[in-house]
Amino acid sequence: MKKSHKILLLIAIISIIIIVVMILLIQNMKKQKYATTGLDEDDGKGYMAQKSFNKVNNYGTYFSVKSILNDYISCFEQINGDVEFDKGRIQLSDEEIRLQRYEAGIKAITRNFDKQYKDAEPYDTEKIKTYAEKYKNTSGNSNYVLYINEMYKADIDRNCIIVLVYSKINNADFNCMMKINMESKTYSVFWDDYLEQYNYTKDRTE
Repeated sequence: MKKSHKILLLIAIISIIIIVVMILLIQNMKKQKYATTGLDEDDGKGYMAQKSFNKVNNYGTYFSVKSILNDYISCFEQINGDVEFDKGRIQLSDEEIRLQRYEAGIKAITRNFDKQYKDAEPYDTEKIKTYAEKYKNTSGNSNYVLYINEMYKADIDRNCIIVLVYSKINNADFNCMMKINMESKTYSVFWDDYLEQYNYTKDRTE
């Protein structure tokens, strides 16, 4: 084999080795990326927030979260029987309507608990009812008003975030953590007892 052919063959072999090494490095970097976020590259079902929270300073994020929370606290209104309704032609008594709304509120709250929260802090119907009663409006106005004091977030992936919300409902503190898919607007909720137990605060660093 001529010397020039040997040199070309050697260059080709070295090039192939370099390409293989680069492919392996890229794959390893991807695995590390998904390991730090807690996401599985194949199904994306796992999650873990960043180690620290940053104050929400994006208009769209702030009002998207506020809209979701306003919808969420309507469940407390239903549980507490503070929802005004027009019976129309429904052949049900006021008490039957209130009972159905109460049951719907309990189901909605239960359904929106994050699975991790359900496993750590099981809530039965009575506990949910007691929690909701903290926000019962005694002012004579059946509307529940949400006042957001502070909002912080940590990214999970491109579409999902973890949000800490410090707020009040009818002047009673309502602090919670939410996992939100900003694209589909689906969410799950952790109440303040979970935040306190696992030290989820705006100053969390690990």
